[in-house]
Amino acid sequence: MKTLNRVKSIIMALAVAVSISTSLNVSAESRLAASNVWHTLPNFPQMKQKGKYDCWKTCIQSVISFRYGYIPTNNSFVQAGAEYFNTTGRQPFYAEGLSDANPNPNVMDVPLNHEALPFMIGYFHGFPLGGVYNSRLTNAQIKEQIDKRMPVIITLYKNDGNVVGQHDVVLMGYSTSSANPNQMTKIAIMDPTTGSICTASLPTSGGDVTFIANGSGETHTYVWSKSIVL
Repeated sequence: MKTLNRVKSIIMALAVAVSISTSLNVSAESRLAASNVWHTLPNFPQMKQKGKYDCWKTCIQSVISFRYGYIPTNNSFVQAGAEYFNTTGRQPFYAEGLSDANPNPNVMDVPLNHEALPFMIGYFHGFPLGGVYNSRLTNAQIKEQIDKRMPVIITLYKNDGNVVGQHDVVLMGYSTSSANPNQMTKIAIMDPTTGSICTASLPTSGGDVTFIANGSGETHTYVWSKSIVL
């Protein structure tokens, strides 16, 4: 009888230990989940690019849709390209062959596209823009723009020896530490490659930004090379 009671006591002690361990684990997970507080643009449009080189256009469409409630058409981008040509004497690559009937022309000049990008945004948003910087934004600038509910189009550049290229995404949020509201921890971007929201690391001193693409799960590291502020 004493042996039986001792076994029961051991079993009860083990059950209590498991219960305590489980509650501690749950508490730790809860603390981890609550370690970041997100500040994002509400209901920001998640748009997926239709063509391989359409990231710039999709970013503009998502920003204008968020700000003004409509999506610029391909024909309106042609008109914007004509205005850019009249102003600068340079022909954006998408002005040749782009239309609503032919959304992905074969003529591609990506560097010129990024040169013309601020003009294209201003054409739909209005001039002057808040600023065009050939660099990343500071944490204070990121906070200022998002808190004003202003998305920022950023150009990312990659040159890792195998891939050389540029990619445009939209900055639409940031997170802070729940323990210290003044400590920024991550940023949120709308990636037109997948048409989804991704969390990304804060830029390093050299401007490197790392994010995991939703869907593919691939990790990408780019240099944040340009910021276009509305």
